[in-house]
Amino acid sequence: MQGLTRLVDTTLDTVRLDGGSIQTNPRACDVRTLAERVIASQTEATPGRRITLSIGEEVPPRLWTDPLLAEQVLANLLSNAVKYSPDNETVFLRVRAESNRILFAVEDRGVGIPEEEQGRLFSRFFRATSAKGTRGAGIGLSVCLQLAQTLGGHLAFESRSGLGSTFTLALPVSE
Repeated sequence: MQGLTRLVDTTLDTVRLDGGSIQTNPRACDVRTLAERVIASQTEATPGRRITLSIGEEVPPRLWTDPLLAEQVLANLLSNAVKYSPDNETVFLRVRAESNRILFAVEDRGVGIPEEEQGRLFSRFFRATSAKGTRGAGIGLSVCLQLAQTLGGHLAFESRSGLGSTFTLALPVSE
């Protein structure tokens, strides 16, 4: 049931983004609380999984963003990392600051994305061949990219087939 609810929510977000009706509510957001809340939610959904959080000393305690939208992006990235990596592998959420931005990097040691398919990864309904046999609709990353841009940020990734992926959400520290 949780999977169906998430699919419906993501589909509604896609429609709202296409229609330009996603409203942001930016405010001061505690970086650690945001990261811990996303991890707690994923841990509840997949209790046996190890997720490690590290926050660099240079990271300011707060950023100016819509915490609900930022949490939605991070939750999807973390969910994907857990879904596409072996149960015995740790997933990492590493937070660091760089050039007036805070970078949230979600790293896994999972199936990775074939190099020849990486250019289409953020396309709606695209699923990499390495995702075969794993449930999904292929819209989550497209929504994440659009939400990151709505927040004034950027979403990037690095991946090697068979070795894993790192997805990085970069958000501005202030308006």
